Amino acid sequence: MWLLNKGGKGDTEKGGFQYLDRYIAICENSFYLFEPDPKHKDMAKLISVATLCSLEKIIRNLDMPEYVTFVWRKLENQKDQWVLKVEIQNTVE
Repeated sequence: MWLLNKGGKGDTEKGGFQYLDRYIAICENSFYLFEPDPKHKDMAKLISVATLCSLEKIIRNLDMPEYVTFVWRKLENQKDQWVLKVEIQNTVE
């Protein structure tokens, strides 16, 4: 899975976006975002947690099904709404 990150430090650059390796884990109530640890194979660092209850919508690009956008509701204490755009590798229709 690739995380699209506009303007940040990334591993690969395509079309003005930088792509970062990330892993998503979804449990019964939670959404977890992990960053692989380059020093330790098969290890990852937890970089973000969100509840599925706060997930506002999931948008899939019908022309390019490997692109998915997750949008969470903005909370009172947040400066910006969290929007996560990802390119999922090896998608199956």
